[in-house]
Amino acid sequence: MKIKTEEAASLSLGILIILFWHFSYRVSCLSLIFPILAGLLIFNGVYEFKIKKRECTAECYFEKRAFLYKIFTRKGIIFIYSTISAAILATALSLFLTDLDKESCAVLLIGIPLSIFLYDFLLKRGSLKKHVAKNASSTINALILTLTLLTLSLYRTPPEYVNESLAKTIELSVKKPLSKCETIDAVLVCLKYAKAVKWWMILKFSLIDLKYFIKLIVWILFLIGNYMALLAFGKYILEIKTLTEKFTDEKR
Repeated sequence: MKIKTEEAASLSLGILIILFWHFSYRVSCLSLIFPILAGLLIFNGVYEFKIKKRECTAECYFEKRAFLYKIFTRKGIIFIYSTISAAILATALSLFLTDLDKESCAVLLIGIPLSIFLYDFLLKRGSLKKHVAKNASSTINALILTLTLLTLSLYRTPPEYVNESLAKTIELSVKKPLSKCETIDAVLVCLKYAKAVKWWMILKFSLIDLKYFIKLIVWILFLIGNYMALLAFGKYILEIKTLTEKFTDEKR
């Protein structure tokens, strides 16, 4: 795994932008630059992959002149799908980065070299095309990191605000405004409430018949949410790497 100077500089800038979001979302709406930038980068990767996948599939089954080929490769549908996917993934990543703890930081630090290693390995050893290698490596990376985070979370100390009463637990979970930006604050309050409900369900839910079923649902939602955030993180890192490669190659 080799990282060129230009790529290292771009990745460093990408990490600085993440840190800018983490330390500034409490004080200003200007921090929303990060979710927008992350969304654009993720959109680029999702759109590129979907376009080429649709074209490849259409060429296998239809003639280029056929009506079904034109329908199947229509870019408007792919654009809408990519926009929605990028918005969801960028939001999941942004929310994940607002509440970092030691476990989350460790997972992210592992994720940067791991995603790049998987991409280079699949590209060179797996003989995959770039858009396929990016999609596959970000997916594998997210699965590994999600399972790692799950393992670490099993030993995490529950928050002190968890109370016998669900209403009291929710009330104690948010004691002050989380951000001076009203938009960010409203989203973060909802996130805090959701986490409070999660912990209460795990620790205090008392109906024996449903207890283990509820816990299973909570952990499944935990896995899905963190998987989406870590998938977005991998796509964010790899888009920075591949776009830098593209621009440096064009200059030469």
